[in-house]
Amino acid sequence: MAFPTTKEDYYDRMKEVLEKNRFIVNPYRHINYGIQFIVFQGDVSGIVRIYDGKKGLRADTSQVLEVNLKQRIDNLLKPIELENGKLLRFTSDTIPDANPEALLEQNTPKSDPEELIGVDESGKGDYFGPLVVVAVYTNPSISISLREMGVKDCKVLSDDKVKVLSKKIKELTAHSVIAMANKSYNSVYAQAQNLNHILSWAHAKAIETILEQTPCNFALSDQFGNPQMIRAQLYAKGCPITLYSRPRAEENIAVAAASVIARATFLEYLDEISQNMKVTIPKGSTDIAIKTAQKLVDMYGKDILPLVAKLHFKLTDQIKFPEEAQNPG
Repeated sequence: MAFPTTKEDYYDRMKEVLEKNRFIVNPYRHINYGIQFIVFQGDVSGIVRIYDGKKGLRADTSQVLEVNLKQRIDNLLKPIELENGKLLRFTSDTIPDANPEALLEQNTPKSDPEELIGVDESGKGDYFGPLVVVAVYTNPSISISLREMGVKDCKVLSDDKVKVLSKKIKELTAHSVIAMANKSYNSVYAQAQNLNHILSWAHAKAIETILEQTPCNFALSDQFGNPQMIRAQLYAKGCPITLYSRPRAEENIAVAAASVIARATFLEYLDEISQNMKVTIPKGSTDIAIKTAQKLVDMYGKDILPLVAKLHFKLTDQIKFPEEAQNPG
């Protein structure tokens, strides 16, 4: 195999080596003096850069902040040699381009900023229906209006109230909705094999969409998995925003508003599936969900399930498909 002579060739070689070792490697984007891309393994991620200067190609793993992940990447990439036989040089120094410190901030402030993008999701624990991630922009005046209309964490509101409030929130402020219907969700999960990867992409995309509508310096999300994955996605996209993450973030009005729209969107999808299937589709992942899935398979065949359910849930293993019913042994 030819040795890499350009940073793009180097990326291809790195991608090949990393993917053989069960890493997920995102497409690269151009930065000052080079290219950069996000590398995932399990629930951790980091940014790898490749620079091409007077001294040749150089890989920078200094933005891989998780120590064990950085060591694994370094050990895999060191054997890759340049055409002149010299080993790839690694560095902890960074060539100046965007300042990552704001995006990599991991300490939550004592009080939330008054101007904020809140982001939350719905459907990740439900067997049927989509995964929905929503971002909502708030400032002091918008926050007052949201409280006056009764916006709270969707978990303490009825489904009917959630649907009513969702429409009002959408009319009041900038928002973005990322809804992954089941067919798309199952396809993406089959490749990623990790829900946190999907969530981090969707959270970052929702925030990015808001920033296209209105500038904002801060975002807040509920804490799931490794929040650094969202920060890495945002940084790779060049989004100039500081992301905070904490448990019970729905206590913040921006995140609460996002939770309301996300839940309303999820419920609307369930209603649509119920109408199309002529079967009431339940929320959650209980025995009722198993019985409903079995009923759908009996009515429409096994191919219906990828269109309405999240196949990686263990519930799928409890469903008897037509072939199994004919050959019980």
